[in-house]
Amino acid sequence: MEYTVKQAIPGFENVKKVLIEKGDGATCLLRSLDDKHYMQIALAYAQPNAKVDVSDEIQALLQLKDDSKCSIYYPVIIDQDVEKSVINLSAPFLFNEDNKTVAQCISINE
Repeated sequence: MEYTVKQAIPGFENVKKVLIEKGDGATCLLRSLDDKHYMQIALAYAQPNAKVDVSDEIQALLQLKDDSKCSIYYPVIIDQDVEKSVINLSAPFLFNEDNKTVAQCISINE
């Protein structure tokens, strides 16, 4: 699926369009559709009942409504030693499936 990035992804600020490539069932890849800006991020799909704190700003950017169909994916750092792989639960990607938009919801711990 192709999505429009509604808020700059840290480290990939110039990426405007992305594609989710299905992977092995546990993970998938988020890739830039802009040939000038290479980006590839491994993602893990969150269960349908997963909850994420979404700021008012991101709700507005993604045009979220109470009945919006959304998907949540967490960025993954995959190590050769699988036991050392890490899922970042503090920076999920929220995809609005209705209008094909995406933003990363980064939590800042104080």
